[in-house]
Amino acid sequence: MAEVSVIIFRRTEMKKWIHGSEGSDSLDFDQLVERIVSLTLVDDADANYAKHLHVFASESKNLQYQGFTREQLLQLPESELASIHDITLLRKLSKDKLTPKQQIEVHQANADNFVCKISDVKSMLKKLKSCHSFHILDTEKNQTFFDKIWNLGGEVTDRDAKNIINQLHVKDYSYSTYSYLDHNWNSLLAVFEFTGPYTFSAQEGNSEGVTISSMDVYIKIDIDKETRLGYAIMSFHDPEFRMPHPYKDYPIDKE
Repeated sequence: MAEVSVIIFRRTEMKKWIHGSEGSDSLDFDQLVERIVSLTLVDDADANYAKHLHVFASESKNLQYQGFTREQLLQLPESELASIHDITLLRKLSKDKLTPKQQIEVHQANADNFVCKISDVKSMLKKLKSCHSFHILDTEKNQTFFDKIWNLGGEVTDRDAKNIINQLHVKDYSYSTYSYLDHNWNSLLAVFEFTGPYTFSAQEGNSEGVTISSMDVYIKIDIDKETRLGYAIMSFHDPEFRMPHPYKDYPIDKE
């Protein structure tokens, strides 16, 4: 996510910018806003000079490296690379290229949740539903759920993973975050929650399937930052906390 910068002007400075020139060169408010380039938070706006703060903030936030690719960052001298603390830049690098301090900073930043735009959620769902291969991992939590369905006369198969994915909508999206785990460092994680009812097929020899009226399925999509390939992990268990749904009222017919 690109860093957005805005500059704060005192009221008197804004008036000066707007009325300081004559004729066609004078700036109206909208034109002034379009020229905003940096935002700096201060205790007392009247006691600070905006341009000086902008220059200081630019130097301190490594803005000179904005737009650098991973390869360009790796070409920097080791001491210069170690001086960078902009999370957007650090996310471009693998964990072993960061100093211990930088690793901690990225780990802490990646623990924060954020909400993807509706257009991004739609794109994720479209890619998921176009997949041809679906597999359910035999994790401990999943196995507990599989046993529950089996004891009721049904069974969980890879086909159920596909069926549930095909029933996901924008309203089921919960949140996104970045991974801080070594095996998928900085990958984008998007989390969905599917709520029942859902019917699982009957075991061979049984005539009826097993319907769960209030099933919660936790679905995590891991998007690799380098290959851009996506992997979906489905877990059949109750979420560990109350899941937010920022687009819960988004109409299905608009997808």
